[in-house]
Amino acid sequence: MKPSSVAILLIFGVNFVLLCYLIIKTFRSRTYSFRQLVSLSLNPHSEAITLSPSSLFAFSKEVFILSCLLCLCYLAEYWPIFPKANKDFQVDFFWFVVCLFFLAALCTLKKIKDTSVLGREQSDEWKGWMQFIFLLYHYYHASPVYNSVRVMIDCYVWMTGFGNFSFFYMKGDFGFVRFVQMLWRLNFVVMVLSLLMGNTYILYYICPLHTFFFCLVYLTMWVGKKWNYDKYKIRIKLMVVALFIYVLYDIPSSPLFSMLFGWWLPTNSVSGASNGTMWEWFFDLI
Repeated sequence: MKPSSVAILLIFGVNFVLLCYLIIKTFRSRTYSFRQLVSLSLNPHSEAITLSPSSLFAFSKEVFILSCLLCLCYLAEYWPIFPKANKDFQVDFFWFVVCLFFLAALCTLKKIKDTSVLGREQSDEWKGWMQFIFLLYHYYHASPVYNSVRVMIDCYVWMTGFGNFSFFYMKGDFGFVRFVQMLWRLNFVVMVLSLLMGNTYILYYICPLHTFFFCLVYLTMWVGKKWNYDKYKIRIKLMVVALFIYVLYDIPSSPLFSMLFGWWLPTNSVSGASNGTMWEWFFDLI
């Protein structure tokens, strides 16, 4: 077991001991019934974590649920109940599963209030479909749909960028808290998984992609933020960013990519990047 895995397991073990202590203490004081204790939860939008027993228990309970899910992932990877088998891709069965999912989606149709182009409900629906195809692709190693999956990844990243652009345009919130919140949402689970499973960050390439383009959108909207509401100046900003991306990836002799990423991205073969992290990063971004 790798040191990072041991460290994560120790953290979750300490949390489990804390949870047991809080349960015993609560039952002895008879502050809550068992049903009330189980129903305690944190509201991240209105409640901060305090040192009160109820707040600590709610937080510890959420960490415990997360630890159970991660332990399940660890057991499935390193101590599976059933022996691992080779992935067997069958075109008919693959599309049969897609049709089943489509029928399930038809059974859950509902009207939406937001009828604008690329509204929240519509975007979430498309992202859900693409996530489903991503999972099927990796589960069955469906190489015949590889090109379609690459297009979907581009669409998914673009839609996320569009959502971030819309948020900054409508809300104008460029605060440090908002920035850290987005980085937390994009990377928390992946970072914990990387440490627990002993995997590299580049293996979960979707999260680095989203993180990079979120930072790009953030900088684009933050620099000269007064220009965001002028129909000509905002176009100038977007054209400058488009030119930057073109020079970064599409000009073979341009040293810009190596200057930005070459000094900290390794070139040796690692899990998730057989040709090196730098090459994989360039390949994923284009």
